Amino acid sequence: KLNHSMEVLGQMDFLLAKARVAKQYGCALPKLSSSIPMTMQGAWHPYFQHLLEKRGKKMTKISIELKPGSTALTGANMGGKSMALKTIHLNAVLVQYGLLPFAEEMSCPFFREVHLLHDDQEEVRQGLSSFGGEVVKIREILSSLTEMPSLIILDEPARGTNPVEGTAIVGGLLNHFKNRHHFLLVATHFDLHDLVGIYRYQVKGLKELSFGESVHKNVDNSHILVDRLQEKMDYSLEKWDGSIATGDAVRIAEYLGFTEELTKEIRKLLE
Repeated sequence: KLNHSMEVLGQMDFLLAKARVAKQYGCALPKLSSSIPMTMQGAWHPYFQHLLEKRGKKMTKISIELKPGSTALTGANMGGKSMALKTIHLNAVLVQYGLLPFAEEMSCPFFREVHLLHDDQEEVRQGLSSFGGEVVKIREILSSLTEMPSLIILDEPARGTNPVEGTAIVGGLLNHFKNRHHFLLVATHFDLHDLVGIYRYQVKGLKELSFGESVHKNVDNSHILVDRLQEKMDYSLEKWDGSIATGDAVRIAEYLGFTEELTKEIRKLLE
């Protein structure tokens, strides 16, 4: 009887803890079904939110809809792609464990597994290159797939190889999954505008924003420059038509200190 009572008390304590966290952060009750896409409205990551609030900044909430098949996410460096992927991964895992997600609204199918592949030095320590480690992990993910859908999130795969083969590898992964019942989300910088049958999102970034005067000429502290740049960045996600998008990376480099002469040479190659 004592053991049974302790078990019941443990379950009650766990349920109350879940309720306290949900109330503290304003978590949503998700909708679950085996036949719906995964959608998040106003989703955030509490760890990154805490770090930003310590610096007096607010976290941008993200919204996205993932359907069975392949979805590509693009955007400039410093645009928050990795943070967005970790936010999606965290909330998907929480739902699978019966915890409320950090989102204003969320609907989710039942996933057999949720995978996140990102930059990890474990394989490097074991003697593999970063690219070799990615290949091994992707192979393990592919071999684990079953008839029940899984969510697979890849953060810039094949970045450690040459751009020509890297583009082919990422494009091959997206094509491989685009007609399957699994959910593949890939963040990438590679040019994939020729691919058809995939869903696309991009980080809004610095579009339609002006830096004004060349602030970097008057500021020597790189941390101040980065902070100001982050304030101008729009980290929210939007659907993307697949057209070739350039500009943010060059504008960031110019803002952080590339000379006007160097920037002109770079822009010539983009024309």
